[in-house]
Amino acid sequence: MFIFAIIFFILAIIGLALMYTMGTKSRTETRRDRFGDSTEIKIRGSRRWFLLASGAFAALGVIFTIFASTFSVDTGSSVVLKDWSGVVQEEAVTKAGIHTKAPWQNDIAWDIKNQDVTFTGDGKTTHNGQQVAGAEITIRDKDGISADVDIQVLFSIKADKVVDLTKGFSDQNDFEIKVVENDVKSIPRDTASTFTTVQMFEERVRFGQEVEETIRESWAERGVLVENVNIHGVRYPDDVEQRFKDAQNAQTDLLKAETDAKTAKTKADGEAQAEIARANGEAEANRLLSASLTPQVLQQRWIDALSKSQTIIVPNDFTSLGQIPTPVP
Repeated sequence: MFIFAIIFFILAIIGLALMYTMGTKSRTETRRDRFGDSTEIKIRGSRRWFLLASGAFAALGVIFTIFASTFSVDTGSSVVLKDWSGVVQEEAVTKAGIHTKAPWQNDIAWDIKNQDVTFTGDGKTTHNGQQVAGAEITIRDKDGISADVDIQVLFSIKADKVVDLTKGFSDQNDFEIKVVENDVKSIPRDTASTFTTVQMFEERVRFGQEVEETIRESWAERGVLVENVNIHGVRYPDDVEQRFKDAQNAQTDLLKAETDAKTAKTKADGEAQAEIARANGEAEANRLLSASLTPQVLQQRWIDALSKSQTIIVPNDFTSLGQIPTPVP
């Protein structure tokens, strides 16, 4: 804006110079007609046209100077002033409203509200009503298999860091292209190179967490806060997806077979232990019984058994039973 003001002031000066060098003054001339009568005629000079043009250019220069000396700050923005020599004002302006500055200073606005950068699809779609930064990111895992990743990073810039950022970058757009977008594309690629294909399928949450942690650490010293990192999808070729599903099914079958085998073994071990316990119990019972059968106990049990029967016991040298009474029916 100030450049236009200078141009208009230069044109105004040139107009004044031409007015005095090439312009003519207004004058009065006396002319005679054919009858000898004289008439005074006023001839207007060209200087007034140069003067009008010079005044118009000067007025435009003043208007542009006024515009170049003011700037506005929106809510949620921070403005840094930087002059033509590259000197950056050490204090940013964050108060919303109209402010004044030297006309040769540029006002560089930084958006410090929450914002996002998204890479998804073909890069021509929109996300949440905003144009995405670029197409999906192609990664290559530790096994050398490629996949496509959709990623969205929500971030904000600290107001007290915009002065330092202005010293390193021309403006916010330059910073986002060189740092934000570059990191959002490169960090997932670097992280994926440490994951095998199987890990990418089974540990996608950990993959997302490591990407987010790396981005946070990378941007922290620059004064950029990472609110959230969303990995919306990791898409492998169809044949790789199918092989993984087949491997999962085979693993499921193997786990089921191992579980069934462990169950059967546990059951068999339980039955064997029960049989051993029963055998041990019977052996212990027999041992205790044997220990309790003394000659006196055996003699008493023999007498008790005979008393309940009709058997007659005689000595070994007994020769005659005599007359045995007939039992009464």
